[in-house]
Amino acid sequence: TTHNASFQLYNGDYFKYVLIMLIITGIYEVSMLVTRGATLGKMAVGVRVARLADGQNPDVGAAVTRWVIPAVAGAIFGLLELVVYLSPFFDSSHRNRGWYDYAAKTIAVRTK
Repeated sequence: TTHNASFQLYNGDYFKYVLIMLIITGIYEVSMLVTRGATLGKMAVGVRVARLADGQNPDVGAAVTRWVIPAVAGAIFGLLELVVYLSPFFDSSHRNRGWYDYAAKTIAVRTK
């Protein structure tokens, strides 16, 4: 029976689960950034995401771009997602912008 359980996991169920989770996290991340400029976690630590041009909340395109880059990196290779999330620490401009921020033309700013 253990063999059947692992077969079912790789028989498409796992990929369906991953797809559903990507959809849920994408909707959450994008909607929160567009409407509030931050997810609940960002709010808890006093950070919001703003458009670099005018300081307003990201629009849908920027929010999607900011979410897609780590998601695709993780889909390609799990640890690559971690590298993308750590990319602000490699920012030579000392503005601590991640690769997703450069692509989306956004910046994370302190609110506290």
